Amino acid sequence: MRKKPSILFMNRVLFPEQGETGRVLRDLSRAFAQDGWDVTILSLHTSKEAKPTSKRLKIKTARAWFGKSFLGYVWAWLRLLTLALFQPRTDIIVTMTDPPLLVVVGRIVSLLKGSRHVHWCQDLYPDLFPVLGYPKILKTMTNWASSRALRKCDKVIVIGRCMARKIANKNVIPSNITVIPNWYNPTQKRTPTKKKSKGKSKPQRKALKVKTSKDEKDIIFDETQKFRVLYAGTIGRAHKLETIINAARIIQEDAPDIEFVFVGDKRGHEKLLTAKNEGGLQNIRLIPYQPESALKPLMESGDIHIVTLDKEAEGLMVPSKFYSAIAASRPCIFIGPKNSEISKVMRDFECGTVIEQDDEQGLINAIEAYRNDEKIWFKHQEGAIEAARRFIPEQSWQVWLQRMHNLMKQP
Repeated sequence: MRKKPSILFMNRVLFPEQGETGRVLRDLSRAFAQDGWDVTILSLHTSKEAKPTSKRLKIKTARAWFGKSFLGYVWAWLRLLTLALFQPRTDIIVTMTDPPLLVVVGRIVSLLKGSRHVHWCQDLYPDLFPVLGYPKILKTMTNWASSRALRKCDKVIVIGRCMARKIANKNVIPSNITVIPNWYNPTQKRTPTKKKSKGKSKPQRKALKVKTSKDEKDIIFDETQKFRVLYAGTIGRAHKLETIINAARIIQEDAPDIEFVFVGDKRGHEKLLTAKNEGGLQNIRLIPYQPESALKPLMESGDIHIVTLDKEAEGLMVPSKFYSAIAASRPCIFIGPKNSEISKVMRDFECGTVIEQDDEQGLINAIEAYRNDEKIWFKHQEGAIEAARRFIPEQSWQVWLQRMHNLMKQP
């Protein structure tokens, strides 16, 4: 009887913990289990644990400590290494990038276990350290070990063409690099939007209650039906908000019918809350992460979506929230570098507008164009629909499976 292929995934978080890396890991691991692989996931958790959905899927977790601090990442690195060493050998080990430098752990484990090593690069460390505010010496100290581990990988999976170029510059063999984009949440199935009658420039909404920190209030949808600019997802150090805040300050005076809604974690909202209170910005709403059941109507509640990326992070990150925007059939405004993956996709499909960092007036002009000109809105909506047809979850999963099956056949 032919032995089933086996694969081990390593990442600090796993859904339902907050973070896109944990969500895409959940989706992909299920696809492998459904394909007949024996799948093991190693992760750390601070709250309730994820539950396997298949007999072929095993989840091993340990307690996380020290949060998202330097000590927390060191603890995660050492704990995942220990967990991996005590697991049975698997054919393939896949490391992600949370915590940073997990590729080095994968290299150590693959040598000791005799397994193939695949690195799934969501964020490119240590190059990203200075962008996130860490001392440059940290990048210098860790660059050799990280680059060497990357070059020794049997395969490096990156989530954007810009990231592939950065990896290639580290002397990784180009044939070992594969671009597989991330995907939107499979529960967020697209709903075709019917064309609206002349004079309406935004989709119709249905009432939806959203969870707040204290109770449930119908705060997302209101009778005024303001034009909504939606930012849904992580707000990290590489996601600059100054351009949005400055634009909101100007728009509040000139166009009070436009509002900015941010959905994310409390930590990411701290800076926004300060700016909102100090500037009296009544056109900014802050809402915590919502349950998966509310994802689809929440994403469709935005007239347009907004995504940001620090210009210094080009090729080091690719914001996954963009794929949720096109899955909702909504035009997107991207504030970030013009040569990044998101910018290229938006130009390829004409599904949004790219704005340079610190260009508040450019952002205001783009928002007002979508609000006032339904031809522009519909043109970019059609582009989003077409892009969503190309970036479906199942397609990325199939490419993953094909690459791993091919890797298993190599001598």
